[in-house]
Amino acid sequence: MNEYIVGEYDLYNIVFKKMRSNYKIFCLDKSHKYNNLILQTPYMKLPFGREIYYHKDIMNIEFTNYKQDNTMYNMFTTIQHIDKFFKKLLDSNYNKYLIKKMRNRSTINLNGKQYDSCIKYRPNNFAPLLRTHIKKNTIFIDKVDKQLIDYNNLKSKYGKFSLHIGTLWVTKYKYGLRV
Repeated sequence: MNEYIVGEYDLYNIVFKKMRSNYKIFCLDKSHKYNNLILQTPYMKLPFGREIYYHKDIMNIEFTNYKQDNTMYNMFTTIQHIDKFFKKLLDSNYNKYLIKKMRNRSTINLNGKQYDSCIKYRPNNFAPLLRTHIKKNTIFIDKVDKQLIDYNNLKSKYGKFSLHIGTLWVTKYKYGLRV
């Protein structure tokens, strides 16, 4: 196995750049340029709008009808593959294999830590959510390219999003992806 392709990215070409206690994630392309991992979503629902979680602005994006909608299902499985890849970093045998495959050959100490998935599964047949972090200066635009001014009134709105798989966060007991 020489590649771990998700979308247009080979995850074996991931490079981690240490930033305080977290790691910025880049992917090396064939010309050895560092690129951000960016995925474009189909139209997805923001069931709750902007929320505050541990003093950070987040939006949970819903995989509405992912079992019936092929485009949504493909997006869901793409995120699942990325999520599983980073969860496997915890497995020491897999981590050793992975480090041999990855170009940067660096290690991240995840011993004793638990992976916190960016996918939030919900009870009672509700569609799963993707937890994303947003910046205060994020601009929201509707389907007709009209800027949505009211940042706090996005509940139950739909949108297409550019997701940046940007950071591997690490705390004393957990680690996960910041999207």
